[in-house]
Amino acid sequence: MMRLFSATAIAALGFAGFGSAQLMNVGYDTNYDDASLLVAAVSCSDGVNGLMTRYGWQLLGDIPSFPHVGAFPGVTWNSEECGNCYRFSYQEQFIYVLAVDAAYGTPVIAQLAMNELTLGKAASLGRVLANVTLVDSANCYLGETLPPTEPTVAGNKSVGSGQNVSV
Repeated sequence: MMRLFSATAIAALGFAGFGSAQLMNVGYDTNYDDASLLVAAVSCSDGVNGLMTRYGWQLLGDIPSFPHVGAFPGVTWNSEECGNCYRFSYQEQFIYVLAVDAAYGTPVIAQLAMNELTLGKAASLGRVLANVTLVDSANCYLGETLPPTEPTVAGNKSVGSGQNVSV
């Protein structure tokens, strides 16, 4: 896992804002599948903006969206990007992933999350080109007890697993 990221790279790779999708090469790391991994081991650990400080989470498994967690460009220790929620779209699938760590260049998510996004093909595909969009943190279950609902978009509606179904 990565803890340092240059300010120049952060500025170059920062997300444009809510609703702006970016096509990104997304990979996975099985470290993010480990529910017993200490939050202290990731970039978004402590500090005013840290996940331990803001939410009291000690383990990745404490995070409501787990295993939908990962590393993102622009995230650094104590950065305001810690806890950002992103929507990943790949082919007909989509998932939401919470930023918990720093990444160099492109996002890296848990293999379990990647399997949901790719219908079980994470290992065989390795990396995929996905649309990544910064969305409201409620989509990653922050501040809510129930999964958020996705508004109908172009005839598709979200279901719990991140799959789309026609309505």
